[in-house]
Amino acid sequence: MVRAFIMLNVDYGFEKKVLEELKDMKDVVEAHHVEGVYDVIVVVEAEELDRLRKTISKIRNMENVCYTLTMIATE
Repeated sequence: MVRAFIMLNVDYGFEKKVLEELKDMKDVVEAHHVEGVYDVIVVVEAEELDRLRKTISKIRNMENVCYTLTMIATE
């Protein structure tokens, strides 16, 4: 199992929409609206690194997502 933590900046006013879409994604295990530098934090888990990368790519290309910062856990 591989895991990534992704911080997102989204267009103002679209936090709830993006959060709902994230929670419907298969490999997303947690998604939270947060206050601070980022708007949303997401935890993604997948059986293989390739699948994790595909999910990360989907998230990065979502409508209303402006910027992402991804950290893949090593332990």
